[in-house]
Amino acid sequence: MNEAPAVLTAFLDLTIKLSNLVSIARRLQDPLAEYVKIEPSHLGVGMYQHSINEKDLDKALDLVVRECVSYVGVDVNTASQELLEKVSGLNSTIAKNVLLGRAEIGRFQSREELMLVRGIDSQVFEQCAGFINVYQNESISNRAKVPYQSLDATMVHPESYDLAKKIISFVGYGLADVGTNDFCNAVDQNKIQIARYFETRPHVESVIEALSRPLHYDMRKGRMGAIFRQSCRTIQDLADGMSLTGVVNNVTDFGAFVDIGVGINGLIHLSALPKNSTDDIHMLLQINCHVDVTVSNVDIVRDKIGLRLNAINGIPLQM
Repeated sequence: MNEAPAVLTAFLDLTIKLSNLVSIARRLQDPLAEYVKIEPSHLGVGMYQHSINEKDLDKALDLVVRECVSYVGVDVNTASQELLEKVSGLNSTIAKNVLLGRAEIGRFQSREELMLVRGIDSQVFEQCAGFINVYQNESISNRAKVPYQSLDATMVHPESYDLAKKIISFVGYGLADVGTNDFCNAVDQNKIQIARYFETRPHVESVIEALSRPLHYDMRKGRMGAIFRQSCRTIQDLADGMSLTGVVNNVTDFGAFVDIGVGINGLIHLSALPKNSTDDIHMLLQINCHVDVTVSNVDIVRDKIGLRLNAINGIPLQM
């Protein structure tokens, strides 16, 4: 995988090899924060990527990256310039100004304080505010030029703060309770009543969802990965007829490659699928879906593993 200039220049005192190793280690800590530093086309998006117009591909991939960043959210006080650039409404110049502002004042204490950053006017703020989180730091709270707002640490957009405050009051809590377990449970348990009571207000469902999550909630952690068999760590541990779980890594016209936790992807060949499922394998299997498979053959010499598909995302395959 080609490393982006941002990765290679982040550690100028290290060799390229060491800086690459640091980048790989950081991907384990926060994959999204590191992968945004790499050009999307360098990540590898399939065997046909070079047959697509390069500008169209870059534009489409950049849009996907921006959607991912917005979906997860960004902590403005820890995010890198590369990550901030991918927030809706921001660009490289504004992202750099955010870092300069952060260095000058020490830490942003509220979303509203972002309006002090050069390049962030009311229009830009409206676009980016809902995807930027600001968490309170008690040690410097007195420095804030604007008061801290607990809703700034949620995915509630500032334009919906009035509605959020009414919902908080509706369930019998205050702003200081936002993000606590009791408060989140109260919102979740009363979400139907809340939705009915405030049904005429725009974005009520998204506000309810945001308030039902604890602070520092990371929705990526809610997506469980495949549970690999602990006794199978290498291809030598495999045997014909063994049942395993895995994650689809790539789908081609001749089959799907599956990570089963042994360091080598197994192949579910098109010929191993039921006849009624081979019309369009891309409709049957998608990247990152979980599958239950059976090992059909193992070739240790050539590092090849054949698999037979049994279930997709827990749903048994109709044979």
